[in-house]
Amino acid sequence: MATWLERFWEGLHVATDSEFRDVTALTDAIEELVSLRSSLHAAEPTRPFGRAVRLAQSMADSAVAMVQRYMGALMAATPLGAQASAEEAQRALDELAQLAGELAGWLERQAKVSEAATVQESLWALVTDSMNAAGAESLLPMAQANLEQLSSHLGIQPELDVAIDYGISSTFADIFLSHEAFQAKLEVAFDVLNADVPELDIMLRDAGFQCDLSRLQLEVFDSGVACQRSLAAALHVRQEARAVVELNASLVEAAGLVLGIPLMTAVGQKSAPYSTLRLKDASDHLRKAQTNDRIATVFAGLDDHLRTAQAHRGVAYGDEALTTDLKSGRREYVYDALVDSTFEAMESVLAGFCALRLACAIRGIDVAGESGLESLGFSPADVADFTFGAFGFPDRVVAVESDCLHVVLGADSMMGVTIAVGATLAAVRGDPFKSVRVELSDGGVWLCQMDLYSAFRAAAGDFEKQVALMRIQAGWRSLDGGTAWASSPVLRKWAATQVTETMSLDTHEKFKRLRLLRAFAEQVGERELETTIRGFVGWARLDLLGQQGGEPERRAVGQILEWATAAVEFDLI
Repeated sequence: MATWLERFWEGLHVATDSEFRDVTALTDAIEELVSLRSSLHAAEPTRPFGRAVRLAQSMADSAVAMVQRYMGALMAATPLGAQASAEEAQRALDELAQLAGELAGWLERQAKVSEAATVQESLWALVTDSMNAAGAESLLPMAQANLEQLSSHLGIQPELDVAIDYGISSTFADIFLSHEAFQAKLEVAFDVLNADVPELDIMLRDAGFQCDLSRLQLEVFDSGVACQRSLAAALHVRQEARAVVELNASLVEAAGLVLGIPLMTAVGQKSAPYSTLRLKDASDHLRKAQTNDRIATVFAGLDDHLRTAQAHRGVAYGDEALTTDLKSGRREYVYDALVDSTFEAMESVLAGFCALRLACAIRGIDVAGESGLESLGFSPADVADFTFGAFGFPDRVVAVESDCLHVVLGADSMMGVTIAVGATLAAVRGDPFKSVRVELSDGGVWLCQMDLYSAFRAAAGDFEKQVALMRIQAGWRSLDGGTAWASSPVLRKWAATQVTETMSLDTHEKFKRLRLLRAFAEQVGERELETTIRGFVGWARLDLLGQQGGEPERRAVGQILEWATAAVEFDLI
């Protein structure tokens, strides 16, 4: 379009200078635009370039409108008419520039994900795009933005990790698929899966179902990666088509088992246990799901005929199309249409997976399975690097030395480190690290033992997690003298504040928390704090009996109140 505009302006300049005696260049430019517009409008906006085609079509329309307005200005009968047409032409030109910028931006987004050298880089590009779309610089603000969307569209607010997953899936759909269709399928599937159906609830909690869900999600991912690599290395279109057919087969199996069975159960089309239904053919489940009007849209694009032909080697690959030969008949698949339908199938499966995770989340069912990132080929160091980047540390160097996670940051503050380390541990299998060492740009070096993070993950209740989190804060030590990140005044103020808040609780919860706080003081080496809390516990027991304590108990209560009201500032890291 940029080069065409140059030719148009040049032709217009020559025409006006010659008082329209020489209009050859202008005529050629206009005829070229008319031809281009005709070609673009003849093109189908198929996946994964549907948005690009639609934007290009709109650009051609704006260019035609601009030309018509400029011609109108030149041929206007009055100066006012010429001015009005010229202003309309400028608006069309501005719209053309806006569309061009939008198209260039979209193509750049797609290229960053699809042309990345590694799977890790591709996933990071997708996460970065997701954060940009939410106007966020790290995962937590992105998750909050996604929660607002889910609340608006579906009326739910799941856990943050589910909201992050939704955001990434939505961004992938926006870049490669049809975001509108993805969202519509997601809403249909979630509405069905959100129904109060006892058989469905049992199925979603079934260990066999969750295992299949985890396995098939990985298979779809692996097939997608294999397809992408095959397309990049293909020497002939036949090889590209073969890779797309393999991807379709994985999508059909996933859709038939872990999407078709629960959705049909939710609408009353199936009632048997998952362990029984999973033994039947996935293609059969898919065909039946596609005949149900309530859920058929969730399975659009999925082709069990092509999957069966691929399984029986009944596919012949030509230069422009493939043909299948089965007992049920022969079919021809033109490659452009095959790519579009396969991406549509991916859109369906992605929306279905997302709806399943949301439906499980609101039931309190964790279907995360094994670590996603490690399953995708990330090493523990890769996971840490990815996680620190996602949590707002763009300048970082991550390495694993023996059993220590070593992170060098371009930041001069520890703010945000605790949650990044915790997210890293949640995304790796087992306990690959015994400690974590963080070096800051100001030269500070801090060390923390990983067993403190393990204790936080194992903590059951909200208050137990608060105590475990403060143990982590107290566990960060400077390698320059052993100074603790959380000083004694900080630990005393926090603990004393928690002690005062127990007074409004029932007896059982009050003494449970006081025991936890006393143990906390002992674990972090605050002996005076421990002794004071013990004295406060004695006072609380006597108060329960309607008795007044002696001087030690009154001194403990006074010390607790003094610490709780002390002017001490502290930021969690």
